[in-house]
Amino acid sequence: MTAVSVRNLTKSFDSTEVLRGIDLTVPEESVTAILGPSGCGKTTLLRLIAGFDAADSGEIHLRGQLVCGEGRFVAPQHRRVGYVPQEGALFPHLDVGDNISFGLRGRERRDGHRVEELLSLVGLESVVRQRFPHQLSGGQQQRVALARALAPGPSLILLDEPFSSLDAALREGTGRAVLEALKATHTTALLVTHDQSEALSLADQVAVMRDGMLAQVGTPHEVYRAPADLGVAEFVGAAVVVDAEVVDGSASSDLGRLNVLPGFDDGPARLLVRPEQIELVGSSQAGVEARVIDVSYFGHDAALHLEVLASGRLVTARVSGTSVPVPDTLVRLSVTGPVAAYGTEV
Repeated sequence: MTAVSVRNLTKSFDSTEVLRGIDLTVPEESVTAILGPSGCGKTTLLRLIAGFDAADSGEIHLRGQLVCGEGRFVAPQHRRVGYVPQEGALFPHLDVGDNISFGLRGRERRDGHRVEELLSLVGLESVVRQRFPHQLSGGQQQRVALARALAPGPSLILLDEPFSSLDAALREGTGRAVLEALKATHTTALLVTHDQSEALSLADQVAVMRDGMLAQVGTPHEVYRAPADLGVAEFVGAAVVVDAEVVDGSASSDLGRLNVLPGFDDGPARLLVRPEQIELVGSSQAGVEARVIDVSYFGHDAALHLEVLASGRLVTARVSGTSVPVPDTLVRLSVTGPVAAYGTEV
């Protein structure tokens, strides 16, 4: 079943067109990341789905019910949608327990069992129940905000850049905890983010936004390995773009002979090579000679900044951190796996 269906949605503020003909389908019990740079319309789309703003035109259906469009507008409190803003927005004068139970009614609010259940669900100890927001870490605050949003049992959770204020160590752990809680409650979620790694690692579906439109919607693998265009390719991850002539599914380039993904006709092309597709090979294997210019070491892996000797092209290869060549070393490169191809007019 479809949890969210957005059809030809538009929205302007004064004379500025923010959303232009958005079409998006979100499957039930899935996580969809809306990924894009600042100012592309991500948060506006989320606010329209929540009901905080009305669209200029188009339709929004939640679980098959029209909530916006054709002269109909359902108020936010009647949409069964939970919303987690960027900073969590916990009530500072209420402790954790009262923050979580704020949206509960009757017995559920009085007996406290639901609060304990939700704290456990988001990976927090019951001891934090009596603490106030200022006594929590940023990651804990975001988990409490999610617990509060989940408390009334919404069918859809909207997360607006929920981890952007957290440091890298907290961001990953909090993201995984949030994902586990959503899966455990079978809750559909829309996650707005500008962080490519966050979108690719947490979502079942990624919708890439650009200038108020959706440039591509697909699985994380599809968006990363077969982007709709080079703009999407370079936004979702590091890219090496190579000009070449495609003949019978392969191309000769200054990175050697490359196999091209099916679907591209013979002719001039721009080829997308991801840094992790460039590997170091032995001197007896097919490849091209290069010199290591610089190394960025990350522990688990490293980025090698290389100059291809024959052409002078500068490329970056992502390799294992277990054995990393030092600058000025001569190495041999080969590209593994098929690459995506695009027309030269792009």
